[in-house]
Amino acid sequence: MKIYNITYMKEAILNKPTLKQHEGIYLIIFALENEDLENKKLIRVKLNKKYFLEMHVAAAGFKERPTTEKELDNEVSSEHLKLKSSTKDGDYTINEFLLENPEVYKQKYIAIAVEINESVDFMSLYIGSES
Repeated sequence: MKIYNITYMKEAILNKPTLKQHEGIYLIIFALENEDLENKKLIRVKLNKKYFLEMHVAAAGFKERPTTEKELDNEVSSEHLKLKSSTKDGDYTINEFLLENPEVYKQKYIAIAVEINESVDFMSLYIGSES
């Protein structure tokens, strides 16, 4: 499992060659340092499929940046995120989720896990303000 380091307000893009490393059920972890997440709780996942039967997104808060699979067990708190909205944009589906648990979003580091059960050629993740 690989953990991708990302930043706020910048779309993290995984293309086909990168996603090919995650064959089968995709479980992709994105980690970032908390920068006033209290005001930036929107998580947007964009995929190149029109419909997804199963997609799970979860967030966890950490005191230290997780860099290995074993360190992911050291979470302070976690939450399964509820789908806020899903829209279609051409060949893409854009799913939006909100962080709601302050025990997660007030930690120094946040990790976002995206799990899907279909093969994809494109995925992006964006964390920012609701607007």
